[in-house]
Amino acid sequence: MLRADFILYNASFNTKLLYFFDRPIIRTSSLTNIIGRIKMFVGETMKIRDEYTCPLELTHDITKGKWKPIILWQLGKGVMSLTQLEKDIKGINQKMLLEHLKELLDYGMIGKHSFEGYPLKVEYYLTERGNKLLEAVTIMQSIGIDIMKENNMTDFLKENGFID
Repeated sequence: MLRADFILYNASFNTKLLYFFDRPIIRTSSLTNIIGRIKMFVGETMKIRDEYTCPLELTHDITKGKWKPIILWQLGKGVMSLTQLEKDIKGINQKMLLEHLKELLDYGMIGKHSFEGYPLKVEYYLTERGNKLLEAVTIMQSIGIDIMKENNMTDFLKENGFID
């Protein structure tokens, strides 16, 4: 269990500073944010809930969010570095990408290979389980293409290489 020595509240700036073994480690304006950052600081892994209505709920937990299916789709093209993923996924920032990659790693959907040396090089790839989930993402992509065609968005689909 993580032990925080104390939280110092600064009313004039409406911020809280968390001290861990007499070292200030987190400055934030939200206690919820402190809890989230503590989990990140400690390196807490993704947890599976105790109860589900059905297995689909667990799969939804794994893929929920705007970026995870897109990350899986990109990794379905092959092994990629963090820089390549960031470049290929328009609109995602590095912090969000790293968070989602960590969650997908925790669930075993993707793997990570770190190379020694400088500069640091890391590559991500789909695991066997991730490839299986990619099949579902591919079906969702297909449904999206069909709906876009029905709504006269074929120019977009052609410009971006989804259809010929």
